[in-house]
Amino acid sequence: MFKASMIASALLLALAGARAAPQDLTVRGLITPESCTLELGNHGALDYGTLSASTVRTYEDADPFYLLPSRRISLTVTCPSATAVALAATDNRAASKPDFTAGDSLGFGLGRSGAQPVGVFRIQVVDMRLVRTPDGVPEPAVRVLVRPKGATRGAWGPGRTDADQGFIDHAMATGYGATAGARVPTAIVRMLGALEVFPFVLKSVVQGARSGIAIDGAATVDFEYL
Repeated sequence: MFKASMIASALLLALAGARAAPQDLTVRGLITPESCTLELGNHGALDYGTLSASTVRTYEDADPFYLLPSRRISLTVTCPSATAVALAATDNRAASKPDFTAGDSLGFGLGRSGAQPVGVFRIQVVDMRLVRTPDGVPEPAVRVLVRPKGATRGAWGPGRTDADQGFIDHAMATGYGATAGARVPTAIVRMLGALEVFPFVLKSVVQGARSGIAIDGAATVDFEYL
């Protein structure tokens, strides 16, 4: 009996001295901006098919290029509530631009034919309309505003003449105002318009062609939340 009592007492002392291991409490989550979506018509693909060199030589002479006929695809940005956004574009073929166009931030590379640059293309935003409320109607975008891509602060400006005409500058973010006096892009629930693409193919490449010349331009069109 005494031995049993001693064992019980020792067990109680051991339990009394034991402490539970501490546990950490973590608080996590992710707050995201309003999630807008961007959609391009025909999944963003413009295909000129097969063109003969003789046909290309009949196109507009924009020395030192031939200007191929422009093509359009629709552009739609949709947001769940009024959100200020700006369009931006990245040239995925920048290394293929002709050397003399390196400083042209409106030109996007058209790839290479062997070691030869094929040319550049420009993207113009046309017929841009803004919808400011869920039950609103499309209004013409009457002001184009630009500032460097990725900038978190700084004034928006009208940009150069080409930007005012709607050409996308791949060094800049481009926003749109619903009023002539807008100083910042207008918050929208929908942005409706089209991208008109102008391919410029080097005359020297066409005239010296001994095999097929692939037109292989690629750009990523996205938007920035403001």
